[in-house]
This record gives sequence, structure tokens and C-alpha cells, in this order.
Amino acid sequence: MAAPTFPRHVAAREADQALPQYVSDREAMRMFRLSSPTWFSLQKSPDFPRPVWFGPRSKRHDLDRLLAYAESLRTPDAAVETA
Repeated sequence: MAAPTFPRHVAAREADQALPQYVSDREAMRMFRLSSPTWFSLQKSPDFPRPVWFGPRSKRHDLDRLLAYAESLRTPDAAVETA
């Protein structure tokens, strides 16, 4: 009996989930609802995740690291309010 096969889009989705996802500055600002000055001042913080450069003009941020950083900035009171 042959092994079951999955449609290509299912296999591609599983492969995408294993790879890190990267977002641009503009995408991150939209996602976190921040203005440009706020976003760029946050990047100057020493504990802000460093970007990944894919070329001289292509800077991206690891989405998982950004989300972890954002979670670390939350206060315990904010976590209780949303629960």
C-alpha cells in the first residue's frame, strides 16, 4: 500500500511553519501599531532584537524574536486586564 500523499499547499504550509518568518520595519510598525519615531527609538534599546540583513538595503526582523520582546515589555497589570 502506498503512503498517503498530501496536497502541495499542505506540505508547503508545514514547511513554512518550520522556517523563521521575517518582517520589514513597515510590517512590524503596522503589526504593533507604532509610529515611525517610536519604532526607530525602540530599535536603539540594547535589548531590542537585532535585525537580519539580507543585503545592503534589505533589513528584516525575526518575527518570533519581536513577539518575545514585545511580551517581555508587558507589565503584569496589562496581562491581568486582557485575561
